[in-house]
Amino acid sequence: MEQAPDYRLRLFLSIDLAGSTAFKAGAGREPEHGADEPRWLTLTKKFYNSVPGFLEKHVRRHLVAAEHTPRFTPAVWKTYGDELIFVSRIESVKEASLYVRAFLDSLYTYRDTLRDIPLDVKGCAWVAAFPAINTTFKLSALPSNELDNSLLTREDYEISADARPFEHDFVGPGIDCGFRLSKFATTTFMPISIDLAALLSSPESGFPHALRYNGREVIKGVLNDLPYPVFGIDTQHNEAKRRVNEREENLLGRTQPKASQINDFVREFMEDEAIEFPYFADDPKLDKEPLSLAKYRASQMRIIEETAMEDSASRESEFVDETERDLADEMPPRVKQLLGIAEPALAG
Repeated sequence: MEQAPDYRLRLFLSIDLAGSTAFKAGAGREPEHGADEPRWLTLTKKFYNSVPGFLEKHVRRHLVAAEHTPRFTPAVWKTYGDELIFVSRIESVKEASLYVRAFLDSLYTYRDTLRDIPLDVKGCAWVAAFPAINTTFKLSALPSNELDNSLLTREDYEISADARPFEHDFVGPGIDCGFRLSKFATTTFMPISIDLAALLSSPESGFPHALRYNGREVIKGVLNDLPYPVFGIDTQHNEAKRRVNEREENLLGRTQPKASQINDFVREFMEDEAIEFPYFADDPKLDKEPLSLAKYRASQMRIIEETAMEDSASRESEFVDETERDLADEMPPRVKQLLGIAEPALAG
């Protein structure tokens, strides 16, 4: 009998070229020296080719430094115009911290390649839980009448998505929230979802970057359109400008909260608004199984049991039909005639 898929938490990391629209319409229309294509196209190709390699390099460096060997690492999920989105299943608070740190380093590394070019990069990060409250779809080239349209989410789909996310799509409120949070992204502020803020602000994360809080904002379709707390990370890479910004914040009395203050607020806010915490079975502080997961498993078990009963009934019906055919074959012709059973027509 099939089983409902295991719980998994996935981290999504988005990097977007800032200023690309104006660049394409302006200086980017001209080709680079000796090139046959416009400059914007050359730079876009470099963006797609360079960033995954930068992220892989920085992930490897952070994992070696932490002496940690994960089962999963970030891979490209999909692209949207000038945006690259990576995803990775994460199995601890530590992995969330390591991968966000590596992503920030990749953002800075690519930014350094854009000197003297009127382009920059901005990022966004969020987490989403599967198979509840979000779900996975396996993309297929099969015609619609050959697809598996079962209501049952299969573990083999989830395992495949862990390894080859670019062959799958992820949908649900967690994904919607992440995409809509990206509207707050700037070249100096990387927004993160509140559940990711809960992970990065915890003492166990060892996350070295300060989290910023920009207050609450109404995000259409998120939290029933109630004001959503917008947390993020300062991505101002220029140290001189960062110091100036910090001094200005101090002058205006806008001191940023400590990680412990953020964690206290986030936990109480999530509990009050019934937002489920990330779940790691091996973490004593995050080992409370989400209610949505228990409900999901119950519904999936009903589907599994109903499917099994239907299959059993179908097999029993086929067995009865086959038995009746065998008995009919053994009857004398006269008996078949009396019972109205037609003889098969002879060929020729």
